[in-house]
Amino acid sequence: MEENRLEKELFPLHSVNPIVLAFMGDCVYEFAIRDYVIRKFPTMKIHAVHRKAVSFAKASSQANVVQKLHEMDFLTEEEWSWVKKGRNQHSMIPKNASPMEYRYATGFETLLGYLHFVNQQDRIRLIVEEAIKIVGV
Repeated sequence: MEENRLEKELFPLHSVNPIVLAFMGDCVYEFAIRDYVIRKFPTMKIHAVHRKAVSFAKASSQANVVQKLHEMDFLTEEEWSWVKKGRNQHSMIPKNASPMEYRYATGFETLLGYLHFVNQQDRIRLIVEEAIKIVGV
């Protein structure tokens, strides 16, 4: 039986603005992707490393990843609810992403931030591994 993740909270996550969780999730994902790119391409020059990492981290890629994960039933109901909480937040949308892409990317980052704070590092790792397969860069 899966342990209730909410019992592992160190502070009340339900009271944290989902955008704040997305802020942390962005960091978690960026770190994981940079680590992957550098390990996979150890001799690549920094500019190329940066471009490759950006191809994973841009809003359109993150939106595609989270939508594919949902279609594959890879995410639990609880995880999808965190995606929706982040997706439904209002924030400034950058010029390089459509509003829908940006909202889903924010939802993806919210999920990763939530998983970070409930100490689900193995689940983060699995999600990042699937993201790498989906983006396929």
